[in-house]
Amino acid sequence: MSAKEEGFIVLKSFALILIPMVLIVILLYSLLTGVITDYLLIGVLLLILSLVDLALFLGVAYFWLAPNNLFFTFVEEGTAVVVLTNQAYKKTLISFEGHHLENEFLVEDGEFDDGNHSVAKKGLVQKILGLMFIGKGLHYLGIWPFDRVYYYDFIWTSIDSEGKPRPHEKRTISYIFLKKDVYWSRLSNIEDKEGLPLTIDVVLTMSVVSPFVALMRTDRWLDSVINFIRAEIRSEIAKYKYEELINRNSALNGKKTDPHRSCDDGIGKGLGDEIYGRLNSYPDCPVADINYEVVPDEDSDLRYIEEKFGVRIWKIGIADINPEGNLREATLKAYMAEKEANAQRIAAEMNAHVVRITADAEADAIKKIGEANAEQQAETTFGSVRRAFLKGLGISEEEAKDITNEELMSLKEVWVDDWREAEEMVKLKIKVDNKAYIHIEGSNKGESVSPLAEAMVLSEYFRRNDTFEEKKDEQKERKRETRKKPVADNTDFKKTE
Repeated sequence: MSAKEEGFIVLKSFALILIPMVLIVILLYSLLTGVITDYLLIGVLLLILSLVDLALFLGVAYFWLAPNNLFFTFVEEGTAVVVLTNQAYKKTLISFEGHHLENEFLVEDGEFDDGNHSVAKKGLVQKILGLMFIGKGLHYLGIWPFDRVYYYDFIWTSIDSEGKPRPHEKRTISYIFLKKDVYWSRLSNIEDKEGLPLTIDVVLTMSVVSPFVALMRTDRWLDSVINFIRAEIRSEIAKYKYEELINRNSALNGKKTDPHRSCDDGIGKGLGDEIYGRLNSYPDCPVADINYEVVPDEDSDLRYIEEKFGVRIWKIGIADINPEGNLREATLKAYMAEKEANAQRIAAEMNAHVVRITADAEADAIKKIGEANAEQQAETTFGSVRRAFLKGLGISEEEAKDITNEELMSLKEVWVDDWREAEEMVKLKIKVDNKAYIHIEGSNKGESVSPLAEAMVLSEYFRRNDTFEEKKDEQKERKRETRKKPVADNTDFKKTE
């Protein structure tokens, strides 16, 4: 808005407010000169005109002046506005429930901020008139055209509800956020331990604690904070390889237990947590025990950022880590190939382990089966010997069923030879069943043998004898062939006449 337009709005506002005031002056003059002697009527008219004038004043201030930052201004909840007088800093106006400014730094109401500041109190206008909107959203700015709101250019990237970066176009604004907010930034050319250039997406949870320092003592406060922590991020990234960074950054944060300690148990140690811990300089606490709800240590880099840039960092997160440019695809392929190889190796080891377990189980099962078969074979053999022994003693099968093993052992001690003969018969039967023994029986009367046995013996003799004669003839033939001398063919060497 141009100065001419501002002047026109001011003239209209004053003209509207002055009309009731002129009427009030006329009534007072009439009362003093005796033109009107009815004091009650004059009092009622003066009261009505005063209320009308006050209503006009508040309406003009609210609808004409404050929206154009003339004499008054609006300060939204959770923000602050800086006021300049002739382009020099004058004051800071804030609208943040439960907070006030002490020495240009934000302090919670009812707290003494390390014992150096007093508790904020309500203004005189609020106490007397009860106009609670004054000192809340509507603030007195100053005298136009000397006192003006400070405007500056600001560009930033926030995070949407889905966790994705949402860039904002460059704006010229007059306010600064005081509430915690999440800011996103991309840092390029950050090298890992092996010199691989990486792109780091950083998520910063921050809040402005001193609008005066952030706007009047810092050139582009957000860029200044990011550039400051870039060095710490660079040194932290340089400690690890790309694969280690990916694994390390996957750590999750746990629960905080005691909000009054700067060290706490149960908080996960991600890469952003480590960077935050380095900036906060925890001398006696593991990095994994960071508590984000406490005031940073006095001599830490985080406290320096507050005093230098007017900003408090509440948390640092690493949203993404990627190789730069054409290296991204190649690095990801190599990374995935290594992961696949590791997965295959683990699967192969598991399969080999399963095979070993299966083989051992099968061997154990075979062993147990063999032992069971051996036991069964022994029981079968013992039963056969038992039946043959009792049968040889002339005991029938029905009577044998009633004989116990103890009675059997007693009979065995008496008839030892019969028991041994029964064992030999059973063993012989087992050999015959397995085709490992040939047994020929026949009667022998004098010098003659059973015709069947004699025929079998003669057949085997002649078979072996024929084989022997054939081999003998073959051997003689080979010797004869070796003794023959070659006969020379002299056909081609005849003499010609």
